[in-house]
Amino acid sequence: MKEDPRHIHISEYSYPLLDERIAKFPLPTRDQSKLLIYRRGEVSEDVFTSLPEYLPQGSLMIFNNTKVIQARLHFRKETGALIEVFCLEPIQPNDYVLNFQQTAHAAWLCMIGNLKKWKDGQLKREMTVKGFPITLTATRGECKGTSHWVDFAWDNPEVTFADILEVFGELPIPPYLNRDTEESDKETYQTVYSKIKGSVAAPTAGLHFTPRVLDALQEKGINLEELTLHVGAGTFKPVKSEEIEGHEMHTEYISVNRATQYFHRAFEYIFQIFYTCSICGNHLAVQFLRKSGHFAHTDGNRRIRQSDGCTFFYCFFCYFPGNGLLIQSTENNA
Repeated sequence: MKEDPRHIHISEYSYPLLDERIAKFPLPTRDQSKLLIYRRGEVSEDVFTSLPEYLPQGSLMIFNNTKVIQARLHFRKETGALIEVFCLEPIQPNDYVLNFQQTAHAAWLCMIGNLKKWKDGQLKREMTVKGFPITLTATRGECKGTSHWVDFAWDNPEVTFADILEVFGELPIPPYLNRDTEESDKETYQTVYSKIKGSVAAPTAGLHFTPRVLDALQEKGINLEELTLHVGAGTFKPVKSEEIEGHEMHTEYISVNRATQYFHRAFEYIFQIFYTCSICGNHLAVQFLRKSGHFAHTDGNRRIRQSDGCTFFYCFFCYFPGNGLLIQSTENNA
């Protein structure tokens, strides 16, 4: 009898991962990472630039073009306490683009670091953005689960909230790296095809791709399409329940366009061959493919459930916290 995925015990997936086995920084050339191949019960190793050799012509690859924002903001209280405000998702306005364009006020749902030191009052920070001196304030509002509503305000209409994040914010690299963010992360912790700002974590399986790998895929006759899924901070949330059903997941913003009839046909073809460049992308496509028959433009938030089942035919990409990517080229029911 097939096991009900809702009752999978988390303990079955626990394993030791030594800190020295985690790559703290990427390779100088990102497509030189290892490529682990699992095929028909056999394991072999290659280099990521060889990826096109393993994919059949006429396949479809879907890339998540989200871009990681510098979402960590640090304020120093008059008492000396350091408060971290981690922007998770926009609230007012709740549209990412409109929120980034705000020139006086923006509200976000945030995680607060050192919350016990920020009981009330405003946080302030003086800064210079685009040559303009401004004062940024943060006011904490109602609590929403483990997060808080935070109102940001600043005193120069020439400066947008996107400008503030670009200058004042810090890129939120994964906590398992156990190191501080560095200037080089602004480039290396983004995919080469990232375009749309909004994620607080990168779709990490896509970090291995380079322009030459993308060119080689197209030369092989593999179709490349894009969607936008802004990865939320819930991806870092530790699992504390015994069974997977007890782990409450977060919502994530998604946007998918059907620009041409070909794109529609390509999505129908995913039922047969489905390649994706992030686990989040897997979830997204499966959810939309389960809808009734047709595929249209979609824009909004969806809640993720770890226990959602799906079938991936032929190939499944999986990222691990190191310089490697696994390809499993068999049929899998998950």
